[in-house]
Amino acid sequence: VEFAGIVGMLRVAFETIEGSDSNLRDSPAGDFYVARVDGVTPASVHPFADVRTRVLTNWRAEQTDTALGNMADAAAARVNAGEDFTDVAAELGRIVRLTPRALTRSGSTEVFTNGALGQLFNASAGTAIASEVQLGASYVVARVTAVQAADPTAAPENIATLQAQFDQNLSNEVIAGYVAYEQEQVGVRINEEVLNQALNYQGP
Repeated sequence: VEFAGIVGMLRVAFETIEGSDSNLRDSPAGDFYVARVDGVTPASVHPFADVRTRVLTNWRAEQTDTALGNMADAAAARVNAGEDFTDVAAELGRIVRLTPRALTRSGSTEVFTNGALGQLFNASAGTAIASEVQLGASYVVARVTAVQAADPTAAPENIATLQAQFDQNLSNEVIAGYVAYEQEQVGVRINEEVLNQALNYQGP
């Protein structure tokens, strides 16, 4: 049975009244099935003793992320206030590195997210910004060293490509903003049981 079919069966099972059978259903793979519900286990909150380790791990990760974000913001603020970038980095046990090549608006890397690139391209030369890195639970503090103006004589196809990339990035930002707004207004509830079943599914 394909995974999509199993997801369908789970939904049907949760919609079926205890002690009864569902109607005959077909899966996306073309299989037919009937779900019978013999019993329903009421939802319950796990005892704190059972989830204490997970809660503590998540809390520590959240606190660490907040602390790192505050350190990065403070470092960027110090650089923008006139302190030497190299000295600030040294106090934090880091060294300043130059990017191997000039960054582009759509050139996200393992370090620079699209959000970080947006900040950099909206900043003037000499300005520092702080942002989460693309991969890994960390932050980057970056400073604009130079701004290279776009070539107005660029080939039309290059301009069209840049416009398409800009439109896509703008669309992604609008969608991300809408999703964040809806999550804040409606709230998000994760069904851990179904999520774990999906993540642990090994195939037929």
